[in-house]
Amino acid sequence: MSGRVSRNYQERRIGSTCKIHGNKSEENLYKEGTIPETSSIRLLTSFEAVMAISTKVCSHLENLQIIRSDIYQCDECVALGDTWVHLRICQTCGGVHCCDSSKNKHATKHFLRSGHPVVISAEPGESWAWCYQDNTFTNY
Repeated sequence: MSGRVSRNYQERRIGSTCKIHGNKSEENLYKEGTIPETSSIRLLTSFEAVMAISTKVCSHLENLQIIRSDIYQCDECVALGDTWVHLRICQTCGGVHCCDSSKNKHATKHFLRSGHPVVISAEPGESWAWCYQDNTFTNY
């Protein structure tokens, strides 16, 4: 790619391992000249990559009516004596479940059991929704 990095390259960059350059850091790519030091290009985090790729909004997200919850715990984790990282609220039944960064991944398990496609973040200051069925994301 000799010094030029396309938007497609940025979108293919997932997590810490680049599909093109392997496990090289952004700093090493600058040193090699793959990315010019004067470039405003930077490598994307996994979350940013998902957001960049997910440009379409499915019908589940287009018709979203936000369901909130006063509960701030994953009852399934509590029953197991486990902790969680972040919480998600099912937008079909209002259930609160732990995210995929959590050990038990109860939000995903709830989707697989119930077929309820959409969750929102239960985290303060976050206003986004994810559709498991269509793998789409939106801010609201």
